[in-house]
Parts: sequence; structure tokens; C-alpha cells
Amino acid sequence: MMRLRFTDEQLRTMRATIMQSMPPDRMASFLRWILPSLNLTELTGMVAGAKATLPPEKFQFLAGIGAKYVAPERWQLVQQRFGV
Repeated sequence: MMRLRFTDEQLRTMRATIMQSMPPDRMASFLRWILPSLNLTELTGMVAGAKATLPPEKFQFLAGIGAKYVAPERWQLVQQRFGV
């Protein structure tokens, strides 16, 4: 339903706003669960959106969790695509 009402850019902005408002411990818990569960297309889309909208320190926080919890071969592909 949201995809029918909002553009991709609007959805990325909403996600970034929500993620920026999360306390670090809650964001870490969310990312430890969600990042490994995404397929490669979803993961690269999330990383691209985060890199485009989050402040650098929050993006690095996300990247650190991705590096630790996403399968190494999948995270390496993300790194190659987005310079994580």
C-alpha cells in the first residue's frame, strides 16, 4: 500500500527519519536482525538508501553491524557496490 502512495525517495526519507530517531541500542538490535534476513537486492537497496540519507556516523554504525552480522560474501558485494 505504501508503494502505491509514495515514491521510492519518499520511502527512503521516511526510513531514514525513523532510523535517525532510534536510540543506538534499539537501532543495533533492529539492524542485527534485519540486515542478514534481506536478500541481496533488498540489502543493497537499504544500504544505498541509508548512505544517501543518513549522517556519515549513523551510516558507519549500520555498516559496522552489516560487516559483523551479514554473511561475508554477501557483505563484500555490498562493499564493492557502495564503498562501505
